[in-house]
Amino acid sequence: MEATQGFADNVARPRILKSSVGAADGKSNWRGKKGRCLLKISGKKFIDGQCWVRLETDGSFQVMSLNESYIAQLLRLDGEAIGYWNETSGSTHAHAALGVMNRSGACWKNGKAEICAWSL
Repeated sequence: MEATQGFADNVARPRILKSSVGAADGKSNWRGKKGRCLLKISGKKFIDGQCWVRLETDGSFQVMSLNESYIAQLLRLDGEAIGYWNETSGSTHAHAALGVMNRSGACWKNGKAEICAWSL
């Protein structure tokens, strides 16, 4: 897949990547498929390289660093796309709002943040 095409391009063919939920240690484990991601907030890169990506059938998606320290999600609701991230390394919830985001190729961006996902 070309670098300008992202995971979100595959959403036209609805699918959900399989993941295990409720790992033996009690932690939620939603790892999807390995990909390449970028999570940049206020100019600082928190994820830049291989990552875990999970797609949803509605066009929403989540990314997580391989070491599970940072996560971000893009939620598609009523024609808008809203980004969230965990903000604190190791936090297990993407609770910090990034605001409304607009698509640009494999990325979703606004003046504060950028979330991108590509297949390997």
